[in-house]
Amino acid sequence: MTAQHLPLLPPRDINWSKTAFLFGAAVTVAGWVAFGAQAAQRLSALEARTQPLASGDLVRVQADVAWIRARMEEDRRR
Repeated sequence: MTAQHLPLLPPRDINWSKTAFLFGAAVTVAGWVAFGAQAAQRLSALEARTQPLASGDLVRVQADVAWIRARMEEDRRR
């Protein structure tokens, strides 16, 4: 008695609409993750750029510039 070879066909009961929905949902979630990573990177760059405002360095620079400007005006008047 010889063994019968069973054909390896894909099952016919695949729900293609469910498969397409799950694939679309996976692509959507991957897009959200990528967008979130970009937003986090932009936010950290913005925080680094505005750090002088938060620490008050910009106010000190403006005060120094005002002092230098006043000093130059005094020197010009002499």
